[in-house]
Amino acid sequence: MKKTDIERILKQGSVRQKIKLYMTDTALFNVELNTFSIEAKEEGGLRLKSPLLTDKEKDLLWSSIKEPKDIEYYENMRKLNQVFIMFKDKLSIANSNLLAIYMVIETAHTEYSTNQVNSEIINDLLELYPDKKTRAEAYKIALEKTKGWGGKKYRKKGYPTYIEVDENFYFNTVGKYISTANKVAKDAKDYIVMFKRILAKDLPLQPYKDWVKKQEERLIDTLRSGYEITSGMDGYPTNNPKLLQYEEIGVNITQEDIDDFKNSGL
Repeated sequence: MKKTDIERILKQGSVRQKIKLYMTDTALFNVELNTFSIEAKEEGGLRLKSPLLTDKEKDLLWSSIKEPKDIEYYENMRKLNQVFIMFKDKLSIANSNLLAIYMVIETAHTEYSTNQVNSEIINDLLELYPDKKTRAEAYKIALEKTKGWGGKKYRKKGYPTYIEVDENFYFNTVGKYISTANKVAKDAKDYIVMFKRILAKDLPLQPYKDWVKKQEERLIDTLRSGYEITSGMDGYPTNNPKLLQYEEIGVNITQEDIDDFKNSGL
């Protein structure tokens, strides 16, 4: 917010505009604490200095809230602010959990690709054994050692046995994480849509709107990164869950949901 806009509201703004400005400073503290600085008090001690309002300006705004209708407006915003604070961490946690799941999927994909290369190396080494008996013993050991990451027997008619990586071992593991990721992403988007509805009208504070937008972008980026990995899995079973993209996640927020959300801080 520009300093000229702040000065105009302080001098000429309606009480509601002043309340909104006061609450905007509160919202900035709740989501952008790093923008506040620390300064020494004349009487000793330290205090946080807002980048938006001075203590004198905040006192001036606070003193303008006198009429019952203005007090009611402020109280409604204050209660919704409490609700936002209650639930914003749930969105942050959901996004963090989704990122953790994506990293597990990425790790599993990397391990699968590495194990495919390892199986090829093992098969090349098996070709170096001079006789069938020694090769058979080496193959038995190799098969036992690779079972932990999906190694299995592979044999083509007319050829010796080899090691290959069982795709289903990987697909089933990743499928479980994808299913969990979709549930977590659905929860995150539910919060985002709910926040947007509330912030559009009932709690129109720009710092919160900016914060929700960043969380939404974070969710979209994580899902896109996960999709780039999972969409290229050739042979992935059709009955396994697919990682949904943001626009594919359905959200149905009713007025009853909004009312319950508003009242949850009472």
